[in-house]
Formats: sequence, structure tokens, C-alpha cells
Amino acid sequence: MAIVSLDDQKAHMRVDFNDDDAQIQAQIDGAQAHLEQLLGYTIEEEFEVVPTDLVQAVMQLAANWYENREATSGDVPGVLPLGIGTLFASGGTTRSDGSEPRPCAPHEGARRHP
Repeated sequence: MAIVSLDDQKAHMRVDFNDDDAQIQAQIDGAQAHLEQLLGYTIEEEFEVVPTDLVQAVMQLAANWYENREATSGDVPGVLPLGIGTLFASGGTTRSDGSEPRPCAPHEGARRHP
């Protein structure tokens, strides 16, 4: 299940029409799966209450993918939006009980992001 609802994502992106709902939902699902791959765990299994920074990371990544659906020559491939890179640079987040989640372990074949 996605940690970000379609309605919340559309509000975040200021999308007030329904034509792209399937595309936006797919980007939400893909963004969460991508972050979980980078983190090395399933977000909803790690946290009783999902931390706001992870919700924001999914929203930022899904919005970035929505706005940049086509490959462009000026973009640097493999670079995460600033807020998401900062989350990983800081070592991630903590559980609602204050304990640390399992350490991030890169999956085999996963690309490292700056």
C-alpha cells in the first residue's frame, strides 16, 4: 500500500484534473518502491507511523517524475531531487519509538546516488 494517497499527491503537485490519475498513482508506487530499494526495507513494515520525511521523499520523487516524464539532454541521469538526496545523506530517519530502522543495505545491482 502506498504511503502517499493520490489526493495528497495531486494537492502537492497542484493537479486539479483527473486525466492523469493512473499516471500519478503509478509514479507514487514507483517512487515508494525506488526509495524502499535504496533504504533496504519496506517502509510500512519498519514504522508504526510513517515519518514525514519519507512521505515527503515519495511526494518529491513522484512529482519530479511527473514533471520530467521524458528524458532530457540537460538533466544529469541518476541524480535524486535535492530533498531526497539530503534524506539519505543524513542517514535516514528513526522509528516513532525513537529506535533506528535496520541499516540501509544496497541491493545487488542498485545504483548508488550522490
